Amino acid sequence: MVKRDVLTGDASKFLTPEEVAEILRINVITVYGYIQRDNLNAVRLGRKYRISHEDLDKFIKSKRTRTAPLEKNKIP
Repeated sequence: MVKRDVLTGDASKFLTPEEVAEILRINVITVYGYIQRDNLNAVRLGRKYRISHEDLDKFIKSKRTRTAPLEKNKIP
């Protein structure tokens, strides 16, 4: 049986915390910490969490340290 997202029919729209940890190359406990501190949006289904690709993208963008190159560091 293929699991599917109820709203879109696509099971690949959601990731487990373990998959997110693998993508970000961090410990899964860190992912759960981000969820618990409301830094990373997740859907809780019973005792399990699922993270949408969209929410993961937003999380990554919110953690960027620099959005544009610094102009003053350019060499003339």
